[in-house]
This record gives sequence, C-alpha cells and structure tokens, in this order.
Amino acid sequence: MVETMVKTPMQIDTDFAQQADTQPVPPPATAVPQALTRFDAVCRGDVVSLWIDGTPAAHAAEAALLLDRCDALLDALDAWLHMALDWRWVATAAGTDARACAHARCAIESDGSGLRALTGGIELPWAALRAVGAPPDALARQLRWSAAPAVLVVSQPAIDEPELRLLERGGAVVLPESMRAPWRGRLRAADEPVGAGVEVDLLSADSARLPASAVGASRAEEQPACEVRMASVGPLPPEQLAGWAAGSVVELAPRASLWRCAGPTEPERFLAGGRLLPWGDGWAMLVESI
Repeated sequence: MVETMVKTPMQIDTDFAQQADTQPVPPPATAVPQALTRFDAVCRGDVVSLWIDGTPAAHAAEAALLLDRCDALLDALDAWLHMALDWRWVATAAGTDARACAHARCAIESDGSGLRALTGGIELPWAALRAVGAPPDALARQLRWSAAPAVLVVSQPAIDEPELRLLERGGAVVLPESMRAPWRGRLRAADEPVGAGVEVDLLSADSARLPASAVGASRAEEQPACEVRMASVGPLPPEQLAGWAAGSVVELAPRASLWRCAGPTEPERFLAGGRLLPWGDGWAMLVESI
C-alpha cells in the first residue's frame, strides 16, 4: 500500500511551499454557569441536563419547587423527544465533567405566581438531536443554541504502521474516497468520538454540503486506523452539526491534519499537518509538518 497511500518527497512536485503547522487543539466546550441548580434525565441511553441559574438549591424540596416552575418547558421537551423524561436533582452540579453535548440557553416562562421568571439552559447529546430532528417552532423560539467547534473527516485511509514510518515533510497521503463520486465525509462536533456525526458531500477542498434532505445519522461500523481531518472556518450552529440544516454549506479552513485513531490501549495521535492538493482524479494531503 506504500505506493498508493503515502508518497515520498521525490514523488511529488517539490515546488510546493513548506509551511509551519502545529497540532490543532479544539477550543473547550461551552461551559454552563457555576451557580445553578441542575437536573439530569436519561434519554436513549445518554443524559440530558437542565440547569436553572442562580444560587444552587439547598435541599431536595427547594429543587423540586424550582422544577415545578419549569413544567411548560419540560412538557415541550417531552413532546419533542417523544418520551417522558424522569428528572433527578443533581446535588453536586458544580464542577461536573464536560460532555459532548449541544448547549442552549432558555428563558423559563413565569407561572403567574408573581415570582420572577427563571433563566437556565439545557444540554442534549448530539446523538439525541440527530435522532429526533429539529424542535417544533414554539420550542425553537425559546432556545438560543451555542455554536460549537467542528471537525470534518474527509478520509479514513488504511495506513499501517510501516507506512506511517514513511511520513515526512514534502510527502503526500492520497485520499482514496476523493477518487470516488460522490466524495463523502463525516461532520461532527470537535469533542465527539470517532465514528459519530452526519455524512456530508465534499464539494471541493474548502467546502462541504449537508444532504438535500435531512436524514438520521449513523455511527461508522468499524473503527478506522487513521483519519484526515479538517476544521470548519468557525464554530457551527447545532442546526448543521445535528443535520437539520439540509442542503447548507460548511466552509472549511485550508489546513488538514492526519491522525492515528485511538486503539484499545492507546490514545489517538496527531501525526502530520498540511493542506489538500489535486492528485490525479482526486485529492491528497501534502505533508508540511510531522
């Protein structure tokens, strides 16, 4: 596979400029406020969270009163997710670990009791968003989603360890998927695991488009050995990361990176950085740094 996957400097045009590159580090996920009362519920094997801004509830009774004031929002969430969520107060909400979730702020309508309106937000796993589709208009107007850093996998080349040792500046990694029509990639939030995300059509080396009709996302069946990844020009709205914005275009940054995917006993590894260039009937990644 050496002759088709990894090319040495002598096999490519040596006039390409060499540029410095650093290992891409995705920005941290949007943090929820530290002063809050938090509730979790299980949804399709994952966890949905609701938080209410302000001084944390001192005990379960106070937390229950706050949850009662969210009835209208909770009913709308149940209808959207097609299930009745069983909310549980999380007494130690502050300092919980960040998860691969979409974040939305919301205003919780007053119940007419004369108490001030509450503000808060929800965290929903990306897989849950992709399974249910966009929320109804009435609920959508209540939610203000946070954009999230994104990764687009443009190829999963089957490069083994001996080939990886051939990587060097000025070489190239051929992207076999780019030589087949249509060229498809997988778009996911930067903190999601390998295999997650929605399929997109690669229009060129700098843009991708979601399919014309929204479809539910499926996980990749097999763990790939390597991935060639690109990042979006900026954070993306959940409408794109969840696959709701059918037909929309994602603009890509000009840099690409090659990663060795995590194995049973080792984490993923950044291998090389560079940029895409035309190669025969497809594309390859020019290696500009190791």
